[in-house]
Amino acid sequence: MVPDSHGAPPQPPAQYGKDYVAWKNWGTKAELSKCTAYDSRYYSMEIARTGLTRIRDVLEIGFGDGVFLAFARQQGWNVRGTEVNELLVAAAREGGYAAELAADVSAFPPSSFDLIVAFDVLEHIRQEDLAAFLMQIRDRLRDGGVLLARFPNGDSSFGLAHQNADITHVTAIGSGKIEYFAKTCGFSVLYMGAEAQPLIGGGLARSAYRLLAAPLRAAIVALTRLVFFPRTKLVLFAANMVVALGKPAHSGSPARHDAGPL
Repeated sequence: MVPDSHGAPPQPPAQYGKDYVAWKNWGTKAELSKCTAYDSRYYSMEIARTGLTRIRDVLEIGFGDGVFLAFARQQGWNVRGTEVNELLVAAAREGGYAAELAADVSAFPPSSFDLIVAFDVLEHIRQEDLAAFLMQIRDRLRDGGVLLARFPNGDSSFGLAHQNADITHVTAIGSGKIEYFAKTCGFSVLYMGAEAQPLIGGGLARSAYRLLAAPLRAAIVALTRLVFFPRTKLVLFAANMVVALGKPAHSGSPARHDAGPL
């Protein structure tokens, strides 16, 4: 999903055909999804991990059902999006979003964005193409800009169900690979850990469950880590991993502020 040697944008892979679209239930969509209060809490928590205090221009790679696009619009950001599915691009444009049919970010000028997000995207890219794809993203960020990405957690057995649930998932990614690609592609690792888990939202029953389960889960995680993994920094207890990768500013690289794996 990176340009060929002549710089031409690639075509979307054949496995994203109509059977895949029907399986994802995208083919019946006439409009994108709304951003709920729970969604807003979730994205706010993830954005806080980037450390960005000023955000104006944002790009979402693979915007899917459009929930983050709606969140970004609520924040007053200038947001654009890419997708490999024509139906989703049409729906986004119908909703007034700037959406492009693209499998990479080569069409955007360098240094265009403060923040680029890729939720559930990197696992769709072949490992041998990841470095080139990440360097494309880095070049579209302004100095001090951030890539925020989420993907199935390759450090943990909890991530296997997500990784193996989709035929278009071709690369498993753990913390070691992130450290490697960050160094290779000129990023600083600002955050690497479990995805955010808002306790409130999505209905009374779900909120009550989260509030009751959170302390029990924390105790199990602490005990398991103490007994079996006292020295590891692997993200062992989350189905999805989230990373924030910063493009160093000219004044120096951003400091890592890892919130700690779960």
